[in-house]
Amino acid sequence: MISKSRNYCLYLLGRREYSRKELLNKLRKKFQELELEQIEAILSDMEKRGWQSDRRFAESFFRSRVCQLKGPKIIRYELAQKGVDAAIIDSVFEQESVEWIDLIEQLIRRKIQIEQLEDFHSRGKLFQFLVRKGFTPNQIDKSIQKLR
Repeated sequence: MISKSRNYCLYLLGRREYSRKELLNKLRKKFQELELEQIEAILSDMEKRGWQSDRRFAESFFRSRVCQLKGPKIIRYELAQKGVDAAIIDSVFEQESVEWIDLIEQLIRRKIQIEQLEDFHSRGKLFQFLVRKGFTPNQIDKSIQKLR
């Protein structure tokens, strides 16, 4: 049973990166007869061999979310939900240089015409949209001021 679970882990990791917590949950669901200690041993072995890395997962996840034009708050939240340590999250944010203001400008240009920024109602709706995308009010204000 342990070899099947190890092979399943390798199968999953061959498709994309996974956090340790995600793999733990998948193994517990698929192999309910395994003890938690056995699953932890399998995951530790995967990590020792370099097959699984929360850091590598976080970097990959970060880049994919930036490509989806998600903001830093959402990305941090989602990484934490995936079980990535806060120190790793901070390290990835420091390592990756992203111009959040430029991302916001891309979203604004997709969402509305620049002339609509003068309308208070349109600007409010846009502001709410960008907050839901995970950007901070400070970042949003800077980008709107830059586009005006």
